[in-house]
Formats: sequence, C-alpha cells, structure tokens
Amino acid sequence: MSASTNVSNLIPVLEHLQARAGRYVGRGTNFQGHPFEADLKLTPKISGTVIEIEFLAKDASSAFHEELTWVTTDLLTDCVCLYTVSTNTPGVLTHALAEDKHDDIRERRLAFRLGDPANKHSFRQEVTIDLMKNGDIEYRYAWGVPHEDFGIRVHAVLHPASVTA
Repeated sequence: MSASTNVSNLIPVLEHLQARAGRYVGRGTNFQGHPFEADLKLTPKISGTVIEIEFLAKDASSAFHEELTWVTTDLLTDCVCLYTVSTNTPGVLTHALAEDKHDDIRERRLAFRLGDPANKHSFRQEVTIDLMKNGDIEYRYAWGVPHEDFGIRVHAVLHPASVTA
C-alpha cells in the first residue's frame, strides 16, 4: 500500500460526503470487544452546507448507542468540524478536521479530533470516517480519558443498504 496522500485541496469535504449520501448497515465491536449491529445514515441538509450523520448501534438485547452528528464549516475558524451529540455525552462535542487523506483502499480518510491524543491529562477523542473505494464506510471512535491511553474503542464497517420498495 502506498503512503497516504493529503487530498484536502481536491474535492471539498462536504461535497464528497454529499456524494456518498444514503443508508449504510453493518457490524462493529465496542470498547469491550462485544459485537453490535450498526446503522448509519448520511444526509445532506440545507443545500449541502451540512451533512447529517445518524448512527445507531444495537446488540442482541437493545439499541445501546445513538448519535446525531453534523459535519459543516465553522464560520469562526473557517475549519470543517464535526459536532456530535450522543447517548454517551450530555451535550455537544466539537471535533476539528485533523486529517484528510487517501490511499490505495480509501477514497478518503477524514479524522476529526477533540484535544491532543498524546495529552494524558485530559479527555481526548477522534472520530474517523473512512470512505472506502469499494463503497463501504468505516466509522471509528478513539478516545482516552485522563491518565489512560488513547486508542480505538469502537469500530464499525458499514455497507450501502439495499434499496427496498
């Protein structure tokens, strides 16, 4: 596999996400290594100025995680950011685009960060969206709480859902 290449000056992030709009389903593993079913919807809103991501994770007994996320340009910083609210947090968290690359298997890797992953004195988090060349989406959460290592805690591989009548 070739080294990753920065693509931030090619297709704008929002336009690329908009082109992948739709529903994706698949499987993942949580931070305890337990499997779950995943459902993700990418929906352009307000003339494509925001991409809404709805994510639901459920195991055999219940839907245990739900989130609503927006990806858009922050007008104060002129940075593409990811704003997320979920059943794991009591309010919104803002993650700035920190990585925008592609390689042999990815059309694009978008990594959004909150805090410095190396700083063990604070909470830090990264949400990564890999737009795979085969049409799949990989969705990952990495985090570290104070005094603990930073690492990938949730990972899901999602495939375009079949259109049903």
